[in-house]
Amino acid sequence: MCGLRLTADTTRSSTGTPLPRHCGGRALPVFLGEELGARPKDPACYVDGHVDFGRLAARGQFKRGI
Repeated sequence: MCGLRLTADTTRSSTGTPLPRHCGGRALPVFLGEELGARPKDPACYVDGHVDFGRLAARGQFKRGI
């Protein structure tokens, strides 16, 4: 049996899309797309139209998500 109680959901673009079933559906998903996802709304995270992951990781929001 899987001992996970929470899973960090960062791969879906929104909370309305289906979540893959892990651990027989027993782990509660916590959506962290805003904190850890690769499509930040903050324009300061982009350079020439592409996400700068160093800038993304430096944000307080990212650090709180970790």
